[in-house]
Amino acid sequence: MKIYTGKYLTIWSRGLYRIVEFVDNYSSINSLMGDCFDPKENPDIDPVTLGKLKQDFIRLVHAEGVYGYELEKWNGKVGIGWESEDSCCGVVGRYESSNEKYNHYIVNEMIGKAKANKCK
Repeated sequence: MKIYTGKYLTIWSRGLYRIVEFVDNYSSINSLMGDCFDPKENPDIDPVTLGKLKQDFIRLVHAEGVYGYELEKWNGKVGIGWESEDSCCGVVGRYESSNEKYNHYIVNEMIGKAKANKCK
C-alpha cells in the first residue's frame, strides 16, 4: 500500500509500523559514486569502460532520482507521533517491489525488522 502524505510516501505499513520514502536532497553525486569509478581503485577494469559506467550512473541518478527510506513506529503519546526506528538515504530510484532493479534490499530489511517486533 502506498499513501502519499506530503513530503513522504508511505510504501509499507502494518500495525504500529510504517516505512516512508522521501526525496534525498542531501546526497551528492560524488558521495554516491565514492571510488567505484576510480581507475586506481579498480585496476582490473579498463579505464574507458569505467568512464562509460560512470556516465551511465550519472544519467541514472539524474533520470531516477535519489531517495531515502525510514522505518517509523507510532507512539500514541500526546505530541509524539511517528518515531524513527531505522533509516537509509542515498538510494537511486524509487522503491518498486515488483521491479528487481528497484526492489531495494534495505526496504526488505526494514520490513523484516518491523515483523520481528511483531508489528505491535
